[in-house]
Amino acid sequence: MALRSLLALAGLLLTSAFSPIGVASAWAQAPSPGDALATYVSPSGASFRADARLVPGLDVLRQLDDGRGLLDALGQGGVTVTLAAEPARVWAHYDTDARQIVIDQSLAGRDPRTLAALLSHEAVHVRNTQGTRGQSPTRASGGGCYAEEVAAMQTELTVWQQLFGPGGKAPADHAYEREENTALSRYLSAPDRYWDQVAASYARVCGS
Repeated sequence: MALRSLLALAGLLLTSAFSPIGVASAWAQAPSPGDALATYVSPSGASFRADARLVPGLDVLRQLDDGRGLLDALGQGGVTVTLAAEPARVWAHYDTDARQIVIDQSLAGRDPRTLAALLSHEAVHVRNTQGTRGQSPTRASGGGCYAEEVAAMQTELTVWQQLFGPGGKAPADHAYEREENTALSRYLSAPDRYWDQVAASYARVCGS
């Protein structure tokens, strides 16, 4: 079953500046001709395959304290990170069966910080399905599904604010960026009401 990004599933409802500091890209091997994938090495030395166009976003995530652990989860899970066409208003998803994160191809070449925020959301799903606390969470129950999506959304909003500040990205050149700006604004202005909206939107997805 694919785990869809929160902003994709509930986008109709929930719609400090940072500069990369020269961290070298963590390539273990370059992509071969005709192959957009290469091996990316996480901070702990675990590796996974990633589309070359997403590497700048992975490198930004690497600079964040929480991001390094998420990259390690991708390596430990043997996940592949790719670009492909997604359905309308779906910006990314994690396919647990294929162990694959898919980012919508419209985001290829976008600001690496934008990619980092979206990747962080899907990486939380990867980490949660690895059973890092002794067993994998049970998504069959509404509570487990909701808790996982909240954790992923909290991480995504935290990364977005950390990279762009409380005002969000300016200018926001992509629909995903505009949705993230809106979500962050609503969260910062009324956190309790924002999470109530999240709960309402996920009642349809996760059950009661």
